Amino acid sequence: MKRKRERRPFNKTRLKNQILNVVKNPFNMIVAISLVILFCLIVIPLLQMIASTFTLARAEAKRYGGEVGDFTLYYWRYILVGKLSGATLWGPLKNSLVVGFFTVIVSVPLGSILGWLMVRSDIPGKKLLGMLVVIPYMIPSWCKALAWLAVFRNKTSGSLGFLAGMGIPIPDWLAYGPVAIVLCMSLHYYAFSYIHVSSALRSINSELEEMGEICGANKVQILKSITLPLVLPSILSALVMTLSKSIGTYGVAANLGSRIGYFTLATKMKTFINGGPQGVGFAMSLVLISLAALIIFSNQRIIGVRKSYATIGGKGGRSNEMHLGGAKIPLMCFLVVFLFFAMVAPFMISRSHPLYSVSGVFNAIYVHGNMLGDSMYYGRGAGKLPTASAVVSDVVDCARHLGKTVMCFWENDSVKVADPEKDQGKFFVRVKSGCREAAMEAFGALAEINVGISEEFAFMTQVMSEEAFNGKIKQIGGCINRIRILSA
Repeated sequence: MKRKRERRPFNKTRLKNQILNVVKNPFNMIVAISLVILFCLIVIPLLQMIASTFTLARAEAKRYGGEVGDFTLYYWRYILVGKLSGATLWGPLKNSLVVGFFTVIVSVPLGSILGWLMVRSDIPGKKLLGMLVVIPYMIPSWCKALAWLAVFRNKTSGSLGFLAGMGIPIPDWLAYGPVAIVLCMSLHYYAFSYIHVSSALRSINSELEEMGEICGANKVQILKSITLPLVLPSILSALVMTLSKSIGTYGVAANLGSRIGYFTLATKMKTFINGGPQGVGFAMSLVLISLAALIIFSNQRIIGVRKSYATIGGKGGRSNEMHLGGAKIPLMCFLVVFLFFAMVAPFMISRSHPLYSVSGVFNAIYVHGNMLGDSMYYGRGAGKLPTASAVVSDVVDCARHLGKTVMCFWENDSVKVADPEKDQGKFFVRVKSGCREAAMEAFGALAEINVGISEEFAFMTQVMSEEAFNGKIKQIGGCINRIRILSA
């Protein structure tokens, strides 16, 4: 007969000891602190973002006809089924997926090949090359975009780049847009696949590949039938990381796409968050988060069952190099050219150029005038003494002109701020359809405009002052929005 185990009575001392055991355990404290940080920095902002997409803001309350803080689906309808949904969500989403797809096509094979060369081949200088290959990832991706503009920019936006300045015509499709974005992102995100594949190859015993060679398989067959299946989980993980990062990258797309109206989901989202409606921008950010989560979930479903593997043999693991033969020199040249463009090209400038000597806290502006030619303005732009000099100069200038307006114009006449109520101009007005008769009575002669919305009545007024317009619009009420059109 089993003896029943007596339970110790639960008291304050026992509770105190249990709490102390939990608190004194470093692992529990690290987990608790991590959860608090996660909740404060991720969960709370995410919940607030979700709530804002269902809450009517002040800027849209007049247009929508509701009260501030009301529950609404206006922002989601705006991006999903609205008249501008194609330009707001679906077009940028398509551009993001296209950019992400081709970035994966270029960067993942490139990084995988580099990883194999650094681990399995007999290419010379592998230690130095292995360190240099990772350095381009340390440079922010938007720096590569600026470097691309410095080399390929044409007259479409701003000053000419290096090649266009030499008289070489650069088409827009190469200077800006998806081609430029994909190439810049590929020069940045290839590091994901390089790190994953090289790490996987270092953990795999090369005797498997040697056995294939003993059985008569050539190098291509060994790579296809032995090496590739072993590193496939690493390649797929790198693919997922590259795709999710390239879809959400803002800096490269903003510098190389916005100049010609090529918007991705990230750049369009930033436009709405900065300029409004912010609820639309937050809804687009949730779409972007959901897309990234879907990609990661798909990766877990595809390769999640194969989280690790091991090769079992009678000897210790070792890694033998594969001889490249005649391909060694071409591959070495490829690596040198690749690293040159990934690291050196963004800073390429000749020794004879005046900007070559600019360094430290000095700044320079190089200007080309159609009559003057080339000229450079050079001086200290930072440091404690130049900054102090600028501050003291402003203070002295203010002290010398107490109670006076410092003229910053070409004329000597005093400038007075005009009264905005006296400004003359036409007004484009949108009111609720029920205010049609009141609008015609208040404004008299007006030009009716069909905006394609049955719930609204839009019209253009005659030329009048701001003061007169404000008095008439108060009479009719129901004004949704107006746009002031100043007369020439």
